[in-house]
Amino acid sequence: MIWGIYPIVDSGVKSGFSEEEFTRLILAARPPQIQLRIKHQTDREFFLRAQVVRKITKESGVNLIINDRIDVALALKAEGVHLGQDDLPLEAARALCPPEMIVGISVRSVAEAENAERGGAGYVAFGPVFPTASKTGAEVVPGGLAELKRVVDSVSVPVVAIGGIGADNLREVIAAGAAGASMISALAFARDVTETVKSFQLMFAKNRKEKKRG
Repeated sequence: MIWGIYPIVDSGVKSGFSEEEFTRLILAARPPQIQLRIKHQTDREFFLRAQVVRKITKESGVNLIINDRIDVALALKAEGVHLGQDDLPLEAARALCPPEMIVGISVRSVAEAENAERGGAGYVAFGPVFPTASKTGAEVVPGGLAELKRVVDSVSVPVVAIGGIGADNLREVIAAGAAGASMISALAFARDVTETVKSFQLMFAKNRKEKKRG
């Protein structure tokens, strides 16, 4: 699976667009995949809203990764599901999902990343790397670039960085070895969402090539 820029459509971040509008703006830039994160909804409401996004991703040929909800991911035949440390254990989730479905998990340390790889994770998302407004409580304490690099060096699965990533620090995330960068606020509050995704994709590709040459 190709990573690079990994946009997140988050119902908790008020972008000024509906989920459908925001998804279409992101997908106009053709990222390899997006994640859908919906919190504090009934099962039915979650499914109906995810169904709308799924229709758009299928039309666009972009992979959809559903946050938290394995049942919804399976029902919609999404390409993946993303779990938190407090969700269903990774091994159990992997057993429920078909082999082709990618199962990722959030981690905050080398130990959690190594456990995730042993449990069958297809990728790990480390963060928050930088301060972020999209999380609350202990989750907001930044892990930093040094810990991101340690996580990258400790596992063979792709490591996606998340948390406070934007134009001013994306190069540092790539230099630390991240296979991808998840973004929420940097896109949600962009003046032109589609062009912002495109610019980040170009920046990621350029800096990854430079890192390989170096």
